[in-house]
Amino acid sequence: MDTLMFIAHLNNTQLIATPPTSQPLLSMMQPAASGLVTTLSWAATFIMVLVVIYQYFHPQRISQEHGSKSTLPMPLPIGAADLFRSEKYSDIYLTCGKCAWNLHKSIICPQSVAFTHMCERGNPKKAQKLCINLFDDEINVVAAMVYYLYHGEYDVAAFTSERLSAMELHVKLYFLACKYSVDFLPLVASSKLRKSMKLFWNTDGFAKAVAEIYARTGHNHHLRRMAVYYTAVNAPRLFAPVSTYTKFNHMARSTPEFAADVTAALASSEFDDVEAEIVDWTVSDGKPS
Repeated sequence: MDTLMFIAHLNNTQLIATPPTSQPLLSMMQPAASGLVTTLSWAATFIMVLVVIYQYFHPQRISQEHGSKSTLPMPLPIGAADLFRSEKYSDIYLTCGKCAWNLHKSIICPQSVAFTHMCERGNPKKAQKLCINLFDDEINVVAAMVYYLYHGEYDVAAFTSERLSAMELHVKLYFLACKYSVDFLPLVASSKLRKSMKLFWNTDGFAKAVAEIYARTGHNHHLRRMAVYYTAVNAPRLFAPVSTYTKFNHMARSTPEFAADVTAALASSEFDDVEAEIVDWTVSDGKPS
C-alpha cells in the first residue's frame, strides 16, 4: 500500500510539474514563430512585386485606356501577307462598294471581335463562303483596314487620293477600327496621325482632319486634345491677320467648340504637359513614337 501511494504521489507530482515546464518552451517558440511569419510576409511581398514588374514589362500586359488585349500586337500567322486577297483557303467574301476581298477567318477573327460575331451569326454551309457587305463604309478606309489585318501595318500612299488626305485617312481609319473592334489599329492610326499633324499642320489636310475629329468625338477626347495642341503651338501663323490658311480659318470659324478649346489651351498653365500625354497614348508597336 505504501508503495502504491508513493507511485501515485510521483505521478501527481509529474502532472502538477508538467504545465510550468511547458511555459519556457512556448516562450522560446514564440520569437521563432514570429520571425517565421515576418519572413513569409516579406517573401510574399517580394513575390507580389515581381509579379507586378513581370506584368508591366511583359508584352501581354493589359491596356485599359484603349480597350486592347495588350499593348503589343500578337504576331500574325506565318504566311498571312501571302494570303492577302488570295482565294486559297478563303472562307469570307468581303465587299464594299465596287471592291471585294477574299478573306480568311483564321486571320481576321483573332484581331476583331466584330468580325468574329459576324462569322458566328452568318454560319454558312461548309461549301459556301460567308459574304459580308460593309455598304456604309468608305472604300479606301476599308481597304486600308483589310491591308492592316494581313500585314500589321498600312501604307498611306496606297490608300490616299486628292479627295482623301493622309491625315483624314488616319482619322477615319481610327474610327473604323473602333467600329469593328480591330485590335491595335486605333493605336497605330493615332500614332501616324500625331506624326502627320506635327509635320503637316500647314496643309489643308490638317483642317479636314480636325473637322472630322470634332464631328465624331465628344468633349476632351484624346484626338481633340491632339488637334488642339498642334493648333495652339502653331497659332501665331495659323491665326495671323494676313493668313494663307484660309481653309483652316474657315473650319475654325465654323467649329466653335474647336475655337473654344484652342483658346482654353493657350490660356492654360498645363499646356506644356500636353505633348507628353499625347505621346503616351499614341503608341505604335508598343514603342512611343
